[in-house]
Amino acid sequence: MKRNQIQGNDNPSRSEEKGFTIVEVIIAISILSIGLLAVASMQASSIIGNSFASGVSEATAYASERLEILNRLAFIDYNDSLLNDDDGDEAAGLNHTGDGADHVDTQGHYKIYWNISVNADPSNTKTVNVIVHWTSRGVTKSVSMRNIIAQI
Repeated sequence: MKRNQIQGNDNPSRSEEKGFTIVEVIIAISILSIGLLAVASMQASSIIGNSFASGVSEATAYASERLEILNRLAFIDYNDSLLNDDDGDEAAGLNHTGDGADHVDTQGHYKIYWNISVNADPSNTKTVNVIVHWTSRGVTKSVSMRNIIAQI
């Protein structure tokens, strides 16, 4: 009788064993780690982008709200003090902010400036420019809206 038949083949050689080698496991973990780092980076970029978009949306809402308030005010009293060009710089001052603005208001961390130009082209009108400033991640951002109000 042959020796293999008597003893049996209970100890298969290493090449017949199933499973992963340590090198395959290390490569798989490395690929997985690179993928997870890429996803984390995209998540961080998404959070920053959403924060900026939220700031722009809120500033646009404040600018639109201010224009609506001034439009209603003009309908009630066209010569109200909030619709005057306080510094007399007319159209040249429509984009002024800070101390050069005709009017200023604060909503949270947003500064709302509005400037008036009286009797700009066309006549019997007031041009209103609303500028909203805020700071995001150390950088000052702004949104502006302009409207012409006719005297009724």
